[in-house]
Amino acid sequence: MYFANVTSWSGKAREYIEHKIEADVLCIVETHCSRQALKVCQRQFDRRGYRASGRPALATGASEKGTSGGCITVMSKRLASRSLGPADLLQQFVTTPSQRYWSGRFLRVAQRDILICSVYL
Repeated sequence: MYFANVTSWSGKAREYIEHKIEADVLCIVETHCSRQALKVCQRQFDRRGYRASGRPALATGASEKGTSGGCITVMSKRLASRSLGPADLLQQFVTTPSQRYWSGRFLRVAQRDILICSVYL
């Protein structure tokens, strides 16, 4: 398992994770990815043999492009994992606006579900 606060999902961050990190589970926070950029990121991970669940960053209102947060949880397709579904299910456990600052996937191990979360507070 690898955790990274990337400050921004840039080419440099992607390159580092793709070429330097060997992990079956990745928890990446502070991506600053818009909804569209998150979809691109998820497709990139899919092509590399991973399943990814994520939340886009929130607009800050400070500028047209300013965002805060954003995160993605990634697991190898070799592992039995599934998406968490709507973020509202665990909203009470994270600060507002929780639907954008955490993501997760369930990992099935020995007939048990383990919740793996990427949280940015």
